[in-house]
Amino acid sequence: MVKFDDYWDFADEAPAGDGLPMPEDGIHPGKISRVRVQEFPFMEQFSPKGRSIAIEVEIGGCSSVEAIIPVTFRSKIVAACQSAGVPSPKRGEDWNQEQLLGRRVRVETVRKIPPSGNEYARVERWLPPASPQAAPQVERAVAPQAQAGIGKSRQRPPVDESEDVPF
Repeated sequence: MVKFDDYWDFADEAPAGDGLPMPEDGIHPGKISRVRVQEFPFMEQFSPKGRSIAIEVEIGGCSSVEAIIPVTFRSKIVAACQSAGVPSPKRGEDWNQEQLLGRRVRVETVRKIPPSGNEYARVERWLPPASPQAAPQVERAVAPQAQAGIGKSRQRPPVDESEDVPF
């Protein structure tokens, strides 16, 4: 048996989160519950003064996950906007981060353990919406051969599935 009083300082310990488990590694639907622009000292290597957008995502049955995206990371900010179905920032226009609040998103999460030993889950990727009506419709061009009837003679003969080919 181990007595953790010898190793941990229980006096300054705050209650652990909201009592929900961290999300497992993988893809999860969620809802953006909090958005703020803030300066984070540990992000100074990525943007001036560490200025970043912090987006908190609620995942059903799990604790919330926070994504901290430096303002210089254009592709990540655009991906978050696309996942939420909101327009991304445009040149010369003010962009209000509050438009992300309450929006449904799909995220891929990954659990990490930093050198400090405090395990956390982070948003690895922002994924496009799952519903087809939420995603932009893209028309596919029909190949010229299919339009002209070219290539129909190249159809393969039916395969006899009764033949076993050992590999």
